[in-house]
Amino acid sequence: MRREADYRPRTCPTHGGAPESAVVRCADSSIWVLTQPGRDHADTSTSAWVARSVHTSGRFVEPDQVILTLQSRLPPTVLLMDAEFPYLGQIKFLKQLRQLAPATALVAIEGDSDAQFRMILAGASGGLALLPNSVEGREQLRLLTEGGAVMQQWVAERALRVLDRRPVGLPLPLTCAERRLLKAWARGCGPALVPPGSAATALRSIYHKLHARTVPQVMRDATARTLAAVGW
Repeated sequence: MRREADYRPRTCPTHGGAPESAVVRCADSSIWVLTQPGRDHADTSTSAWVARSVHTSGRFVEPDQVILTLQSRLPPTVLLMDAEFPYLGQIKFLKQLRQLAPATALVAIEGDSDAQFRMILAGASGGLALLPNSVEGREQLRLLTEGGAVMQQWVAERALRVLDRRPVGLPLPLTCAERRLLKAWARGCGPALVPPGSAATALRSIYHKLHARTVPQVMRDATARTLAAVGW
């Protein structure tokens, strides 16, 4: 049985003894992490790396605890979420998060590309594969908290296929410039992490339009699964 403390937001002031220069500090922004119990102790996990190397203002092991905390605290700039949480629980949580913290950048961590893309279709704005103790990983998080965007080549390829499936009648069609940008990323012509600027703004717009296309269907599928599970 978990102690009550396991459900409360936790900060990591010592970060497992990580050198001060190796810890990400973001004065005017915040990072929350939602990860499954035990992840922080797995040396090869992204969650363990974040616990050691990143100053976070909230660490959670239950989606419901994030929702409760948002009732009394300002939302974070970035929320890193474990993509391997149970799928139906993810969907419920993401729906609530969009209502309570629409400006928060939700980014998938952990899991394989399929798990991360399922989360993207449900409302996440990209996925990260942070390498433990890597300089690249620290720079990725710094750019995200400053207003950057994440878009790997494989995400751009899959997003294009989804958006091209029914290009007519999309709730929010891509502009010509956005389509060119997404195609460039799908060809591997853009970096996975984009610093703040016009390209990052365009990529966030693409995610918004992708979600307008996919989230309603994800919600319908989740409702159908829930009803089937209770025998309706």
